[in-house]
Amino acid sequence: MADLSASELADQIVEAKNSLVVLGRRVFRISSELSSLDESQRALVRQLSEDHELFEDPQIIYAKMDEFYKASAGYVELLKDLNVRLVELSGQPYQTAAKDLPS
Repeated sequence: MADLSASELADQIVEAKNSLVVLGRRVFRISSELSSLDESQRALVRQLSEDHELFEDPQIIYAKMDEFYKASAGYVELLKDLNVRLVELSGQPYQTAAKDLPS
């Protein structure tokens, strides 16, 4: 693998963060749509559970979800750590309090 420049590393972090923003918006849309399901749509979900990949292997479905979301949270934490490390390498002091943010 070729060595990345500092600029390319920073660009990759920005791209990953932007992807999370897009994902977050999508998740909020899904949440809104799920909340607005009426009873007939809920019945369709029950039928869908018989053959959709989201509902595969009912005996371990919750364990698989837990594993997936635990790993996903770890990716977000790792991205934050990489972001902090790169910012620190740039010489910027690490600021944790909202009062320290420029207005």
